[in-house]
Amino acid sequence: RGLLRRTQAGTRGQSQLIAANLDTLLILTSLNEDFNPRRLERYLTLAWESQAKPVIVINKVDLSQQEHLNPPQAVETKASETLEHARAALADIAMGTPILAISARYGEGLAQLNPWLKAGETLALVGSSGVGKSTLLNALMPEAVMDTGEIRHDDSKGKHTTTHRELFMLPQGALLIDTPGMRELRLADSESDLERTFQDIEALAKNCRFRNCQHTDDVGCAVQEAIARQELSEKRLASYQKQARELDYLQTRESESETFRAKRRWKQMSQKIRKQKKESYTERY
Repeated sequence: RGLLRRTQAGTRGQSQLIAANLDTLLILTSLNEDFNPRRLERYLTLAWESQAKPVIVINKVDLSQQEHLNPPQAVETKASETLEHARAALADIAMGTPILAISARYGEGLAQLNPWLKAGETLALVGSSGVGKSTLLNALMPEAVMDTGEIRHDDSKGKHTTTHRELFMLPQGALLIDTPGMRELRLADSESDLERTFQDIEALAKNCRFRNCQHTDDVGCAVQEAIARQELSEKRLASYQKQARELDYLQTRESESETFRAKRRWKQMSQKIRKQKKESYTERY
């Protein structure tokens, strides 16, 4: 249960298993240039497919409090505006998923995680390289257990300080699996989980004039009407359509693979029958 997986790059739909028996998936992002709602939509789809409960954690809220801002009051205002902007952007895609804001480096807001860190619970920590997964793990442990690295200041990208998956017992009794940063998130094969990630678009689509509406320039498209009313962003629709195309591709691949396997089974069975007939004929004559 609670199986987190993704489609492995460079394969014909082969799944890469990341973690299993999960209760909660902590999806970590950071309050800098790495902040990307479109990537988080993919993590949410993977989370729903795994059947683990997702929790979005915004890390590095301290980054918006730059020392060069003057006067100090402007620092607090800037930080508040940046965090609120991030929360608002995620609220549009979270669909009820909890959103927490912390600073793992300074230990701020970590108590918010306590409801998911109870004894007997198993969690996995996922996110891009440089968002602070290792720093958060160190902050939750009695002493540092993972190396941490600096991010590049020009684009806020991090490097892989975590190169393997490892299971840790937290002081609260929960188990936490730390995972390497994933630069590529290819979906698995569950259409229903995509619908759960994009509940708002699915609800709008029910009001489209045609059942096979592609939500582009179709007449009577309720989704496009919502975009015109600024109730839905074009970027969110584009993300939905891209993920849907990926799942269609995977399902087609799986169908083709199953057809190939069926043909191979029938070929092997036919060869076996012919061999048996030949052996029977040889024994009789």
